[in-house]
Amino acid sequence: MQKPERLWVYKTQPHKIAETIRQIEEKGGSAVPVVSNLGTKEVSETLVDEAAAKLGGIDILVNNNGTNRRKQAIGVTEDDCKTLMAINLESIFWLCQAACPRLYKSECSKVLNTYYMMTLTGIGGMPVYGMTKAAIGQLTKPLALEWAKDNIQVNCIAPGFLYPID
Repeated sequence: MQKPERLWVYKTQPHKIAETIRQIEEKGGSAVPVVSNLGTKEVSETLVDEAAAKLGGIDILVNNNGTNRRKQAIGVTEDDCKTLMAINLESIFWLCQAACPRLYKSECSKVLNTYYMMTLTGIGGMPVYGMTKAAIGQLTKPLALEWAKDNIQVNCIAPGFLYPID
């Protein structure tokens, strides 16, 4: 399989997206920047439509989005819970759903969801984050089973703590 040459990158903070694009271009690729807040079906559909239009289709969807509010379980508010559920879990479902019809048209369709290694063991002060990230692993399984017949590979990885490599 040849490496993707054009990428669509979405983030919520412009300075972070600029750095990501700089790194992609350093490696010889190109990227379409999109600054957006995730969390609703409508936003996810719009992002996928935009990416497909600008890139001429979608071959691979990488869902690496997430946010956290470090709090002990007793201090978690309803807003904390709703926000983390919307961004960390629901948006991944909506992005997958919106991308699926476009992935049917590709010869190398893939979806890669990321969750978090610590969801396997737990970590204090992150109960809602851990819950949402663990659910991504469970979401990936039925998607993989449903979409395999259409030659769409759906996988999940669980990185631990990430450190920059110099």
